[in-house]
This record gives sequence, structure tokens and C-alpha cells, in this order.
Amino acid sequence: MGTSSTEASLSEDPSLSQKGRAKREPSQKEQRFVEVNLQSFVAGRPPLVDIYCRVNHSYVLYCKADAILTAEARSRLISNGVEKLYMRMVDGQVDAGGATTAELLALPDGELGQEVKFGLIYNLAASKVKDILSIAPGGWLDLVRAGEIASAAINHMVADPSAILRLVRVMRRDYSLYSHALNVCAYASALGLTLGLDKDDLLKLGLSAIVHDVGKLRIPESVLKKSGPLTEEEWSLMRKHPEWGVEALGPDADKQPIVRVTVLQHHERQDGSGYPRGLVDFQIYRLAKILAVADVYDALTSERPYRKPASP
Repeated sequence: MGTSSTEASLSEDPSLSQKGRAKREPSQKEQRFVEVNLQSFVAGRPPLVDIYCRVNHSYVLYCKADAILTAEARSRLISNGVEKLYMRMVDGQVDAGGATTAELLALPDGELGQEVKFGLIYNLAASKVKDILSIAPGGWLDLVRAGEIASAAINHMVADPSAILRLVRVMRRDYSLYSHALNVCAYASALGLTLGLDKDDLLKLGLSAIVHDVGKLRIPESVLKKSGPLTEEEWSLMRKHPEWGVEALGPDADKQPIVRVTVLQHHERQDGSGYPRGLVDFQIYRLAKILAVADVYDALTSERPYRKPASP
């Protein structure tokens, strides 16, 4: 019998543990495997749970919970047509993440530890945010999908305000555009909830946070990741990103005027030193002020090319 491309790929992968090979697909009720979408896991981070691939009728340990799922390994799976990975349940207890955010949130903490649950939720949401923000130059954002992510986060925080603490423990600190958007959404929503915003304003705030920096896609990577001080020309580019962000909202922005204003004003400052308009105090929309606080907080406490993170 010939070897499939998937099986060959697995046998060559350094993240594969030979000890993790299952004898056969488990049939006894105390152990079973459940599908997980490959998109639930972010390359460059540990999956937090053991994840398996299915080769013929066997389950093969592909990446251990504390090992890095490399971009190369993930790409290899995709190129071989692998869309589903597997998690294991033992004695009725889930020991890996579910395929959707809703399914993960529905799992009792007794079946899936809180750190694992929220780590997988965060990874899944980060993957979705990356997909949403990865638009072609001149393209428009999918505000409906972005709103769904914000809504899921806010609904859970409204139901359980302590959820933000669990999210903070698993947040990425490498300051990518995508992880930053997700972090700011969580911080801004938590702050808005504490300040007593109603549900409608919380949803607008969360959506604004997800998309607030999309204008930076038009700024060269050499400027965004520069380790030294920016030149005046580079600062001029940077100051344009709120307006470029509004442009990226596309025609749907007309239906979301508050989101448009919040994205435009998230770098304005009380004393008029902000950009792009140099507005002061009462001229700045309240949601933009909340977003600005969350934006700066995540920036200061994350790893940046030019400095180490500040402590919370």
C-alpha cells in the first residue's frame, strides 16, 4: 500500500511525537477524539492542548500542548489538504479545545480548564481577526464578521465580568496588528462595562477596537517595526492611519457613524496634542476616549521593536 502525502508529511514533521501514536481509532467509551478546525490554532504559539492528525484509522500526535506549532508545520498541513485536527476526550473529560468560540464557551470549566478554554478562545479569535484585517490595498473590511467577534466577547463579559481576567492571562504580548486589535477590544469592552455603558454602546466600542488600526496596513513594515525614532516624514505617514482606517470601513461605515468617529478619533488627546485633527476634551467622542486608554495600555504593556514592555 502506498503512503499518502499526509502520512508522509507527518512522518517528516519534527513536532510529531512517536510516543503519541494511537494503536487504532479508540472505540471504548472512556476515550474518543473530537474534530477541531485547523484555523483554531495560531502558528508560532503553543496550542495549549495535545493535537492529533488522523492517518487512515489511527490518530497521530502532531503537536504537544506546550510545543510551538510552527508556521511551516501549519502550512504543510494546509498544503496536504488537512483542515481538521483532533482533540482527545478521556473518561468523558475534554482535554482540548472546541471548533468554535460558542462551543468552547458552552463547555463547563470542569470539563475544560479555564486557562486552556480561554487560550483556545483567544487563539481562535486572533485567527479570525487576522483574516478580517488581511484585506488587499484599497479593499474594505467585513464589518459584519468583525462585529460578530466583538459581540461574542462582550456578551460573555456581560454575563461574567471576571472573564477579562482569564483572557488577560492568555493574551499575546508580541504586538502584532491582529493580537493588538483583539487585546484592545477586551480592554476597551471591560473599561466600558465598568463605566456603565449600555449594551449598544459596548458593541460599537468593541467593533471599533477590532478595526481601529486597520489604516496601518497602508504604512510600510519598515516604519511600523522601526527600532529607532521615526523621521518627520515617517510620523506624517503614521498620523494618517486613523483616516485611512475610516476609508477601509467602506460603504458600511455610513451605517456605523459612531464606529467611524471612534476609529477616526482614537489618537486624539484631551490637551489637543493628538491627531489627525488636534481635537480637545469635549470635542472628542466618549467611546474614542475609552478606546484611546485601552490602545495605549496594550501598547505600553506589549513587546515593541524599540523597547521592552512596561509592567501592568
